[in-house]
Amino acid sequence: MKSILPGFILVALLLISCRKDAKLIEGSIEFVETIGKPGKQLGEFNFVTSPGLGWAAEHDGNYLYIADSDNHRVQRFNSDNSVKDWWGYLNGKLGFHTESEAADDNLDPTKIIYKNQHLYIPSYINYEYQLFKIDLDGNLIYNYPIKFSNYASFCVDNDDNTFVYIDDDIFKYDSIGNLVETFAGFGIKDGELKNDGYTIQIVIDENDFIYAIDAGNNRIQKYNNKGDFIKNWGVGATLGYASMYYFDQKLYIKEDEFLNAYNANGELVSKWKDNVLHKQLQIIITKNKIFEPDPHNQTIKVFEFKE
Repeated sequence: MKSILPGFILVALLLISCRKDAKLIEGSIEFVETIGKPGKQLGEFNFVTSPGLGWAAEHDGNYLYIADSDNHRVQRFNSDNSVKDWWGYLNGKLGFHTESEAADDNLDPTKIIYKNQHLYIPSYINYEYQLFKIDLDGNLIYNYPIKFSNYASFCVDNDDNTFVYIDDDIFKYDSIGNLVETFAGFGIKDGELKNDGYTIQIVIDENDFIYAIDAGNNRIQKYNNKGDFIKNWGVGATLGYASMYYFDQKLYIKEDEFLNAYNANGELVSKWKDNVLHKQLQIIITKNKIFEPDPHNQTIKVFEFKE
């Protein structure tokens, strides 16, 4: 009996673990529709065709925003996914426009973040990258030079500090564009990142904790907004522009055949069976919808959570 008992215990633990994991499965991810097509007209896109390059999506709870880089604009879509207007320069005037014609070629917006009732848009202009902050009416609040690249990822905290990820370093800028801190760095120690030069996403929660995919070390790294390491936990993310998004107090990460959701402590709280999302493309989540830019086909794919 002594030799058999450990086997029974192991089987029981495995069964308990399986039942617990089954309870976490909320349902599946299903494709719903496609937004846009290749082109230069209103509602059409001209993305750079490499993952992580020249495109990004964001949602403010009301509108979907698409950084349409090679068309030199950010497009805005209504809740029914119909196009509303676009932001950029038209005949020298910066703002939202409804004209279905080409924007001036002043801007090359690469990414976009919604935070603090404003939009933050890094763009290549006048031979350098600048960060534009605009209100939801399209008015420019400020812009200043910032270390960036097409491969960079960024987030903004509650005090308007900006955090930019480039090649395993995270650069912190204050609200007027001064570089005040650099943290993370290449390595395998706590707080260090090993992504082999690939682009990764960094996101921030409502308490200003920053999360970075550390795919080379198979984990998520968590920092405070001073750059101090807080903790990490293991995940099965893919090297490249690994899919991650923070929404409604959950960190969503694409891992193998599941989309998994973690709380701020790194505990797995929900998961959905998934064989439709790409492992190396950006996702954004709002309510029961998932949006995923598809740079190769110049479209935005829309998915839903299904029970």
